[in-house]
Amino acid sequence: MKKAIAWALDSVGKPVPLNSGAFDLEKHLEEWVDTDASIVADDVLLIGRQVSTSYWTVIDLLGIDSQGNLVIIELKRDQTLRETVAQGIEYAAWCSKLSYDDICAIATKRYASQEAFATAFQEQFGQSLPETLNDGQRILLVAPEISDSTAAVIEYLSQTYQVPINGVSFDVFDVDGRKIVVRHLVREETAEPPIPPKKSSIRTLDEFKSAADQNGVGEAFERLLETISRSARATPPRPSAVLCAA
Repeated sequence: MKKAIAWALDSVGKPVPLNSGAFDLEKHLEEWVDTDASIVADDVLLIGRQVSTSYWTVIDLLGIDSQGNLVIIELKRDQTLRETVAQGIEYAAWCSKLSYDDICAIATKRYASQEAFATAFQEQFGQSLPETLNDGQRILLVAPEISDSTAAVIEYLSQTYQVPINGVSFDVFDVDGRKIVVRHLVREETAEPPIPPKKSSIRTLDEFKSAADQNGVGEAFERLLETISRSARATPPRPSAVLCAA
């Protein structure tokens, strides 16, 4: 994705370009999002941090939106962005199996009680906690910078297959000794969801690959498939018990 260029207006209204600021975003992003989730999304209440899954993996941050859908927030660390994409999809699949009680158990570790969780939800969204939770899942991939190829894959998964996935990146500027952080979204959250195709027949993997080639993201899609395949081979057998820990 293209880097932002910003200007400040001086005392006479003349635009003065701002210098890009050097800052280790990757080191601080999780703490920032944990403090204020609106840095990455406008409609999320965090319910857990470092949530253990039954795949012996850990979700960086887990949230819930006003509709009661879970929001997986995955931050890029010592891995490629396409590995982060694959990880986010894996976590969404795991979260899709969580029950109402599972979700409340995770949230209770953050809010001390289910009643406190319900109160936090009411204060955040101005409405009561829904009786049904987790009808859907959203994936937010967060990184200091998102490449054009990764953004293309996010767009492709979202528009072609209606995967609720988005990417968030940042620019940093120096302003009078302060750091100003600017957020970028791969897909605008206010955008209308893509219209599902009228034809609902199941497509083969070869058809998926062909469609990716036609949309100019074939190579990136192939790399994503390879990453998911490696992740699946490396994942140990799933135990019968579901672990919910923050």
